[in-house]
Amino acid sequence: MKGLQTKTDSNVVFLAVKHTSLVQESKGPREGFEKIEVENPRTREKVEKYIKRYSAVEGMVTKIEWYDTEQKYENRYQGWKIHMDAKDVPVVLDLPFASIPASRFMKLAENIDWTKPVEFRAWKDHKGDKTAFWVGQGNESVPQKYTRDNPGDCPPPVQNFKGDWKYDAQVEFLFKQMNDVVIPAVQKANAWRVDGSEKKPEPTEEATPANAGDFSLEDLKERVQELAAQTLGKTPKDVLNEYLGADTWEEVEKMPIPVLKTVHDKIVDDITPF
Repeated sequence: MKGLQTKTDSNVVFLAVKHTSLVQESKGPREGFEKIEVENPRTREKVEKYIKRYSAVEGMVTKIEWYDTEQKYENRYQGWKIHMDAKDVPVVLDLPFASIPASRFMKLAENIDWTKPVEFRAWKDHKGDKTAFWVGQGNESVPQKYTRDNPGDCPPPVQNFKGDWKYDAQVEFLFKQMNDVVIPAVQKANAWRVDGSEKKPEPTEEATPANAGDFSLEDLKERVQELAAQTLGKTPKDVLNEYLGADTWEEVEKMPIPVLKTVHDKIVDDITPF
């Protein structure tokens, strides 16, 4: 008999968006983990790692916290840790601040209804070796609040005399919105966990994106044709193959709507990057 034991965080599943998936990492061999070889970006040496891939994680977001190692280590690490209750399994998703997933998340976080489950997915984008990152609710992609066409109060990037794009003002704005708007909304949605109340708050209708259900296959077809027209020598079939690994619309029609909506949004971003 083991008796009374101190509770630890050993049962928490820590996830990161790496290797074109949502992954759980381990320093040594573990059951269900695959061994991969990666290159240390600093030393250029090959390093063995063990990872377990997940296609998606869905749960109630219970907390979002900022981390910053400052000068504690040789490299400085900053980012967001998204704490989730995934059917009674505690999960923490790490989004490094300088990553594309973190940037996308900050631009859409204000459109999330925190009283409802949130789903995160990641997979290999057919455009190069990039990783596609998707955030959704009710099988619908959560749209960005801040886009190039509708930036709102979000500052646009500024190009310096060397031709480099600077995003300092933009990331500072998004960081402030996370602390002033998003995190308080998450705390409010989870107040019942802290004060001991047994009643969860009712989902708010106004937080649900108004255009969440408006996507259609015709929207995707238009964006595919638009991107093909903008790229010399590229046909709509080339775009389909690049983004979806498909050659015909018959193949595309068999794919899940949330995936098609995500690809649609990705093409829009590539047409008008922000």
